[in-house]
Amino acid sequence: ESGQVYRRVRDECMSRLDIAGWSGFTPTVILYPSGISRMVRNDEGIGSFHSETGAARFLELLAKIWPGVPSTEIARTFDPGGEARCAADAPTGISLARDVVVADDGIWRGNTTRELIQVAARAGARRILVVTLLNRLSGKEAANLEAQKVLRDTNTGEDIEVCYCLPMLFPVPYTSASNS
Repeated sequence: ESGQVYRRVRDECMSRLDIAGWSGFTPTVILYPSGISRMVRNDEGIGSFHSETGAARFLELLAKIWPGVPSTEIARTFDPGGEARCAADAPTGISLARDVVVADDGIWRGNTTRELIQVAARAGARRILVVTLLNRLSGKEAANLEAQKVLRDTNTGEDIEVCYCLPMLFPVPYTSASNS
């Protein structure tokens, strides 16, 4: 039930903020990744394929936790090797203050969340709460991410605090075509 999911996500976010000592955390924006579009070849020829993420649905839950906070979609692109990557910078006109939420519907390797953290940092964030709905990392990988608590802004030399909130474990490890 969505009420139970909402309570689980809310309670875990509040617990993580409390553990981090982030009193008064008031995000000004929630950043999330777009779906993925790519060209595919099949029996019918070459065409485009678009895959939506579950992020839009997840944003509905986060909007209940932080009502009135706008969400901003960060476009994805593909690198020369064919891997999806988030755009390097936040969209023009986005004004980030001190606190930002980075949201994703799932984490498999951590690439997307790391890229979104960099977008938030370049846009001026000083505290970034990373919330992913489904965690498909191993326990060791999740612990390694959660141990990363500070980034250094290379332009200003200031510290940027990061807090990971991985509220739900999805016990199916990530696999790709290259390791199957």
